[in-house]
Amino acid sequence: MQIILGLELDKPVDLVICWTPDAEVVGGTGVGLKLAKSREIPIINLAKKGCLDKLREVFEKEQHA
Repeated sequence: MQIILGLELDKPVDLVICWTPDAEVVGGTGVGLKLAKSREIPIINLAKKGCLDKLREVFEKEQHA
């Protein structure tokens, strides 16, 4: 919970970047991913095809902000 929502559970992350086997929502990471999804926090799972491109877009967008 604290990884996604912060130490006091009041400062959620802006983005989750992860890698899971076969891009599945499993284990402890899966719990965090479900929480992020329920809070509409974007998730980039590097095991999914094309996610590196999405990650590049996020960083490029931040550089121009």
